[in-house]
Amino acid sequence: MWTSLKNYFKKHRRSLTITAFAVSGTYLLGIWAKWKFLEWQERSGAERTARENMKRRFQKRQSDCAYTITSCLHIVADNILNEIDVDAIINELQKARNRKQSPKIFSPTSSVVMVDRATNPADDDPAENASKVGSEDEKNNTESSAEKDESTPESSSNDSTPESPTNGSGESEVIMDKKTKRELWEEVKIKSFMRTISAVYIFAFLSLLTHLQLNLLGRFNYLYSVISLTERDREQTIQIQHPTGSTINALTEAKYLTFSWWLLNISWRPLVESVNFAVQSVLAEVPVNRKVKYEDIVWMISQVRSQVEGPPELRKTFRGIMLPDKLSDELEVLRKGSNGTIEPVIDKELRDLLNETKDVIDSNDFWMVQSAVLNKLFEVMQSDIHKVFYPPDADNNDLEEKEMLLAKLLPSITRETHQVVNGVPNRFLEAISEITELEALSAIIYTSFEDE
Repeated sequence: MWTSLKNYFKKHRRSLTITAFAVSGTYLLGIWAKWKFLEWQERSGAERTARENMKRRFQKRQSDCAYTITSCLHIVADNILNEIDVDAIINELQKARNRKQSPKIFSPTSSVVMVDRATNPADDDPAENASKVGSEDEKNNTESSAEKDESTPESSSNDSTPESPTNGSGESEVIMDKKTKRELWEEVKIKSFMRTISAVYIFAFLSLLTHLQLNLLGRFNYLYSVISLTERDREQTIQIQHPTGSTINALTEAKYLTFSWWLLNISWRPLVESVNFAVQSVLAEVPVNRKVKYEDIVWMISQVRSQVEGPPELRKTFRGIMLPDKLSDELEVLRKGSNGTIEPVIDKELRDLLNETKDVIDSNDFWMVQSAVLNKLFEVMQSDIHKVFYPPDADNNDLEEKEMLLAKLLPSITRETHQVVNGVPNRFLEAISEITELEALSAIIYTSFEDE
């Protein structure tokens, strides 16, 4: 039997050897394939976890941006509402209007008129006041003359009857009052547009700067988490919490974030002056009692924007509005922005952060994002104005082109400032979160690891 087996193996040695090698190779190949599959599966899982971790951190960072913008808006509101106090001018106009409406003789007829005016809400409309400035003054002059002619000793002795003008001083006061009201209405017109448009610009640049700063710092936070997890894997330790921290020094982070103080306290003023100059040049010749269409308002806003932003070929990025250019200004930001709690020294780490931020602002990509942000925010503003011309609850058959007095539109323009800086919910902040170009730029900044 053994001889038979020996002869069989001897006779089929070649084929058996090949078969043995084939089986062994197949087995080893299977082991190798299984090992590679497990390695690929582990690597894919790690990459997927890393992507989800990055996505989660990035989304959290965008939420932080929205929260930071909201927390800064009260400073913007205090600055712009106090600096451009349109409400005080409107109150002054209302006082002048009330003085003009006060009757000269308290007769039953005038009392009825007075009650009727007091209970008529239409009289509170500034548009009606503006459109009737001339006619009402002429009417007052006529009434004053009539009262003078019809006055009697009995009526003169009445305590409630004011003295009638006996010379040209009454007419002079009426003319001066008329001139003052015209000047006040012109001031309301200019400042209403100037304040709202300035608020939109400040909101836009605050949003852009905040996204730049927080996403740049977010990149270093993410790198710190990756490095910490890698070191944990090497040490074979198990911890439940994700590491928090940054590869950037905490003091440097605080200094870097302090630079938003520049926009909130210093550079917003020259920005408002630029908007004021543009509004003056566009609206100076437009009387408040002119009827305008929605398209006219859109055109006016576009003309103001073109003067503030310049032609597209210039690609103006307003870097000096968002960050100071001079070293002395940078040190002032650190000194005043921190209330003296931070030493005004710019080390290499902080200088690198500032230089990278300025490089991003100077890039063509940032200019396109800036344009997208401004376009979106002004679209929100214009959509609110559109609702004044065409209310959402209006009849579908009443959608023909409408006109209204510019003066009647000014209260809506004035209130729009409050929507920008105090709106709850804030439609402008919601619009920022919908701008895909801004999200894309934030993602690029957040994931630029090649130099780290």
